[in-house]
Amino acid sequence: MAFKNGDMNYADYLRLDLILSAQEPQSAHPDELHFIVIHQVQELWFRLALHHLDRARDAMQADNPIEAARLVSQVSEILENTTGATRHLHSLPPMAFHRFRQLLNPASGLQSYQFREL
Repeated sequence: MAFKNGDMNYADYLRLDLILSAQEPQSAHPDELHFIVIHQVQELWFRLALHHLDRARDAMQADNPIEAARLVSQVSEILENTTGATRHLHSLPPMAFHRFRQLLNPASGLQSYQFREL
């Protein structure tokens, strides 16, 4: 999606139409959307963390430890954000989660290739 200078707006730049259409609950339970959004946000954070770690490695190879340390510090903050998102899932009543959990079989957050790579 290419835009000329000045032709892009916030929603287009972030491709919000694409991102916001990616939440498709598989049940009628209203808390499933909460679960999906939290996990999608975590995957976005993981993507950014991996990107920063690649950049930190490149900075170290370029003998730029200050930049590498800055990037690793950002990764630390990203991981704190993902921990906070996981804690946020605790606000879902367990019975609500179990109403749509069977739809995830055998899915598990441990299947996240980005989480495993980190």
